[in-house]
Amino acid sequence: MKTRYTARAVIVDDKNNVAILSVQSGRYYKIPGGEIEDGETAVQAIIRESREEAGCEIEIFDLIGESEFVGAYSEKEEKFTDHSICYLAKSTGSKSVPRFTQIEQSRKFALRWTTFDDALGLFTNAKPSEDIEIQINKRDLAFIKQAKEILDCSGP
Repeated sequence: MKTRYTARAVIVDDKNNVAILSVQSGRYYKIPGGEIEDGETAVQAIIRESREEAGCEIEIFDLIGESEFVGAYSEKEEKFTDHSICYLAKSTGSKSVPRFTQIEQSRKFALRWTTFDDALGLFTNAKPSEDIEIQINKRDLAFIKQAKEILDCSGP
């Protein structure tokens, strides 16, 4: 079974809003991030992914943690292990329009900047219908909760 290594970030702006991605018109939610490409470090990958999916530059200031699950994007595809490393980051500079890939566009990705409490509510009340969606929503909800705990204890 192949392992897919990914980097993710809970990105907070200067108003303490967090970047989240609505997928399939709000059926489930995720945080910015994606696969670490050949020759990239996890930090380089999340900097790139933040530009692409959140439309912003970031400054990483903490490691949230790592998560792993087994899944597949469809019954036809081979299962893989998703190993994610997640950072807590602050957006820097101005925000621009995200540049979603064709696959992300077909999955109806939409960027939202919202409060931590609203983000937690959206993730908690999401209705993912496929196992992979459930796993992604659950993984990223846990990362957001951990990020909120870190910020409540220390502040950015």
